[in-house]
Amino acid sequence: MRFAVTLIMLLLFSFVAADKLNAQSYTQGKIGPFKNINVKLRFHATPLYEVFNHSNSTDTNFRGWLLIEVSYLVPKIKTGNASLWVDDITMEVELIMPARFKGRKVVAILTGKVPYWSIPMDGKKHLAMACVPPRVIARYAREGNKMKEKNLLARVSFYTKSRRLLGRAYSSSGSMSPSQAGRYFDKYGGPVSSGALKLEGLIVPRNKTPWAFVNYDYYDMIRPDRK
Repeated sequence: MRFAVTLIMLLLFSFVAADKLNAQSYTQGKIGPFKNINVKLRFHATPLYEVFNHSNSTDTNFRGWLLIEVSYLVPKIKTGNASLWVDDITMEVELIMPARFKGRKVVAILTGKVPYWSIPMDGKKHLAMACVPPRVIARYAREGNKMKEKNLLARVSFYTKSRRLLGRAYSSSGSMSPSQAGRYFDKYGGPVSSGALKLEGLIVPRNKTPWAFVNYDYYDMIRPDRK
């Protein structure tokens, strides 16, 4: 009887130790990297919701939203029989685009963040999205130059709360390699002035756009604003 009790205690201890080990793998920054990160840019008209007590007209003079669509594969980490949930992961998005400002042609770099409440490390493919509003495109697009996806370059980076980089990827732009794309962001987005127009916060999370309720269950929960 005493042997059976001892065996049960050892098994319970091993399960607890395994849970602590999995938790420590997060707190010590040993989560595996996000893989197969894919970044796609596309323009899309604003989704319309029919409202019965209000006009359903829309302004067709504005360019569509620029959607920055991201898919990525997270590592598989278990804590007991469930997946480990990692809190406070942030997706940071940067975009380089040709622009005009005060009558001059310039290069603009837009930035934005999507803070996630918690993401399960379930070894599965996850989806994310950030958006540039049509009014921003209309405000800074060069006259007579229709904005096209191939003329834009995006970079997406995932960080933990402690600023550990979990993964990074670029939108495809012809034959440009990731290292070449990285040099563009180092040039225009770095702390040293490069003459680029820096537009912070103009890339907005999906939950602050008309896409907030489109395919809602396909996305991880965005962290509510903190006061």
